[in-house]
Amino acid sequence: MEEIIKRAIEILRLGYVCDRCLGRQFAQLLTNTSNEVRGSALRRTVALMVDAKRDTFGIHPENFKGVELRWVKVPKTARTTKCFLCENSFEKIDSLVRRARRLLKNYEFWRFLVGTRPPTRLLEKEEELWERIGIEYCEPLKAELNREIGKKLELALKLEGRKVTVDRERPEVVLIFDLETGEIELNVNSLFIYGEYQKLKRGIPQTKWKRRIYKTSVQELIEKPILKATKGKKALFHGAGREDITARCLGWRPFVLEIKEPRRRKVDLKEMEKLINVGNFVKVRRLRFVDSSEVEKIKTADYLKSYRVLVKCGRTLTSDDLKRLQALVTIISQRTPTRVLRRRSDLVRKRKVYKLKARLVGRKHIELEITTDPGLYVKELVTGDDGRTKPSVAEVLGCECEVKELDVIAIHKKPIKGFRTEKKKS
Repeated sequence: MEEIIKRAIEILRLGYVCDRCLGRQFAQLLTNTSNEVRGSALRRTVALMVDAKRDTFGIHPENFKGVELRWVKVPKTARTTKCFLCENSFEKIDSLVRRARRLLKNYEFWRFLVGTRPPTRLLEKEEELWERIGIEYCEPLKAELNREIGKKLELALKLEGRKVTVDRERPEVVLIFDLETGEIELNVNSLFIYGEYQKLKRGIPQTKWKRRIYKTSVQELIEKPILKATKGKKALFHGAGREDITARCLGWRPFVLEIKEPRRRKVDLKEMEKLINVGNFVKVRRLRFVDSSEVEKIKTADYLKSYRVLVKCGRTLTSDDLKRLQALVTIISQRTPTRVLRRRSDLVRKRKVYKLKARLVGRKHIELEITTDPGLYVKELVTGDDGRTKPSVAEVLGCECEVKELDVIAIHKKPIKGFRTEKKKS
């Protein structure tokens, strides 16, 4: 106890200290006790010692305001009492909370988090104090400000009838209070919606293009009613891979739609599905709310894909040719295709073809159904890309081959791990 009193006296010598700041230096002692109560108790304990010893111990006189000492006379001061550690920052909380309530008025949320930016000079003073008295019992100024503002804001919002709580793990909105300027920064976290889509028409890209080459995209068709319902600022589209613009996606491709700065979070996703599925270009299913970790999951998941390809060949084909195509059910060595070299690293990829069915649909036309590892370029598997893909349909058949139609017919949801073996081309 003597050590605690000694530290308290040392703090009180430095200038006027409010009860919160005094108590905060001993925040790791006692439970279910506020720093303000700790500080008040310490102040009175020190005052008892001062009065008993008839010695002020060099304590700053303003620290005795409100305390009536019997045996010791303390010089009176007319100055406004200002805590040298927090500069009375806690007196600003009620005003900050009122402004925060107005700022949050048009946003729907249930979980929030508070952060603060105290003036640098206060943080420096705090560090200097800790160097003098030690840090084993202390709590940072920021931690107490965050907690106290959070408690008062939560109570104020609940009195408005809002069901909210402070959540450090998954906040939907984050408020940063600048104690120097008085500014409040509002960060509205994204809303994430998982779903699966089919693209039923050729000629539209998966995501928006910066240049308006295409009238619409899968992303725009899906996001339009959701952005309207959530009043979001914009949307980002995260797909589990993507099909070519000229291809249909008849299998259900997983995606996550990220709504930036939504004002509404309670959205009827069944109704959203109905609105999206009215058109003939895109269909969606299984919409559900998820957290941000789902983006990483679908971006890194390795789903097997099945394709249907209509191929035109440079010569007349026979049934024996179809049998020879089974040679493609193997490991394919594929150097980055020429058509994507400007935006992809020049690598040699090893991808497996698991299954291949072929049938004649004309003298020079065949239809292939192929199941492959993700990341295999199917068009180049057909054309050979001037020898960059081996083996290929063109190599096996000994003639030029051209993809006339390409459809993704299945995206198999069970990931296959450990198949990637990529090497940079030296």
